[in-house]
Amino acid sequence: MKKIILLLFFSNILVLNSFSQPRKANFYPPLNGELLISGNFCEFRPNHFHAGLDFKTQGENHRIYAAADGYISRIKISGDGYGNAIYITHKQIGYKTLYGHLNAFCPELQAKVKKIQKQLHSFAFDMEFDSNFFPVKKGQFIALSGNTGRSFGAHLHFEIRNLNDEPINPQLFNLKIKDSKPPKIKRIAIYPADTASYVNGKNKPVYYTVQNRKITATPVVHGNIYFGVEAYDYLDDYHSNNAYYSTKIFIDDKLLYYSKFDSISYLHNRDINSMVDYPQRLVKGWKIQRTLVEPNNELYHYVKVQNHGIYKFNDNLQHKIKFIISDVYGNSTSLTINVKSSSISKNFKKQHYKKILKYN
Repeated sequence: MKKIILLLFFSNILVLNSFSQPRKANFYPPLNGELLISGNFCEFRPNHFHAGLDFKTQGENHRIYAAADGYISRIKISGDGYGNAIYITHKQIGYKTLYGHLNAFCPELQAKVKKIQKQLHSFAFDMEFDSNFFPVKKGQFIALSGNTGRSFGAHLHFEIRNLNDEPINPQLFNLKIKDSKPPKIKRIAIYPADTASYVNGKNKPVYYTVQNRKITATPVVHGNIYFGVEAYDYLDDYHSNNAYYSTKIFIDDKLLYYSKFDSISYLHNRDINSMVDYPQRLVKGWKIQRTLVEPNNELYHYVKVQNHGIYKFNDNLQHKIKFIISDVYGNSTSLTINVKSSSISKNFKKQHYKKILKYN
């Protein structure tokens, strides 16, 4: 009986994978000088989340350093992906690091790589090694930065992974990246979840551009509604549209949706197309994160979601919707809007696609 009561109590609350914040391992910075980011963890990319940090190098052939003691456990040479890449296992602290788009390796490692290429009769290879192949010390020079692989400008792609090869947000570690600026909310969206729901009298989404941290409209909603938000984070010394860390959305001060980007799983990476407003991502390039958690969406990023991210409006009251967007360093911005709930019911004709795509 107790199990049944507990099941009923939690039936409207979706609590998914919440990755506990990793300990602050003391990693050595992979580059000398100030660390400038042109791309950060969990940026929305086509069909996947960005798995690490892209450090600006202001050109090629800058020295790259090992982040901690360990050994080179994998080298991949490719004309695609990360190009020339080094993987280092730091077994004593429970992590791996990856360094991508390299031009060349340090002389000792370069000699070993050339020997392997000669033996394989191939420039490209992907090979794993044991701890005896090439041990490294924290801060040791290992490579030169470059623009190899699928890269559109000189930079270093840097990842921190656990020992199961799941990428972890490098900004959770003390890499001394300057960021005192809060994120900015660019756009919000309101969606009807079914054919008995509407926004401003219509059974289709409504999008609002945020200006001066507000929108002037008061949308009218009815039925099952979910929300979306597009926002970006910015660093102190470099202006680029970076991904933010966490999203919280409240309805009348009660938490509806909470997500944060601590880690990713390559197994579920393509579920990004369910988290985002996919049609608008394709057509307009908008990167809107939706509160709706659809069936079989197994992303790690959902911390707590009420009723799959949907709220039912069926009274004649005004409700307060609050969005809180934060970066990993604790800088946050908020936006509060009012929506007018309507008790008037409408039934809309279900939309049908003109072309049927067979599953096989």
